[in-house]
Amino acid sequence: MEFKQKLEKIPRAYNGLPSVTSILDVLEDPLYIRKWKESAEDPATVELVLTNARQRGTYVHLVASDYYRRNELNYDSESLTKYREKYGLPEFDMKVTKFLNGLNKFIAQEDVVPVAVEESFAIQELGYAGSPDLIGFFRGKLSILDWKTSSSSRIDEGSLFKYWLQLAAYASMWNHLHPDQRIEQLVIVPLTASRTSGLGEIEIISDVKIIQSYFFQFLECKDKFFKLWPLNPSYPQVEELIGANKIED
Repeated sequence: MEFKQKLEKIPRAYNGLPSVTSILDVLEDPLYIRKWKESAEDPATVELVLTNARQRGTYVHLVASDYYRRNELNYDSESLTKYREKYGLPEFDMKVTKFLNGLNKFIAQEDVVPVAVEESFAIQELGYAGSPDLIGFFRGKLSILDWKTSSSSRIDEGSLFKYWLQLAAYASMWNHLHPDQRIEQLVIVPLTASRTSGLGEIEIISDVKIIQSYFFQFLECKDKFFKLWPLNPSYPQVEELIGANKIED
């Protein structure tokens, strides 16, 4: 793992604990992302592109949350307009349509029994907080499922590694609170604008030893995070993990 020497974003927190995604900000970006940022003439343009990409993904999280909470698949024009106005999202475009088509295909082909949807956890003993997208029974196993949106057909190795760390951290939180109902597998559902179906190849880890290995590496990131924050002057405050911020973790 390659760590940053300083942190650039204000961490998000819940009950005074940093979120999992804020902790993972200590990891260096994949090389192609770094080269893209370095070649950009205006740093503000880079941030705008990244913000728009995250906000497009927020549509997916909102629609998926409504479906798995209330069995309502709301991605008609009226519903999407309500999401856009409430959360200040950009206009939905062809990419958003592809992502939602991919989510629809996933729902049609996979029978997931939800247990917890976008539920926030903050565990003092572990020292961090987070909101897994979905915890439920997937292909017969209790799983952490995470929606990832991308323009590419496959998730690059650097990003995939970071996602496994994220899901392993979520699994540890759940296992801490539910020792008799432990997570059996981690699942990444890639929704992509590069495929007609909108659904990429689902990534799964069901080997407990591998999940534990990713969790131990997450702990290394957590140690590095606390060395950089809150002493780092870039962090004058901590934002609460609520409202629209919750969607992003």
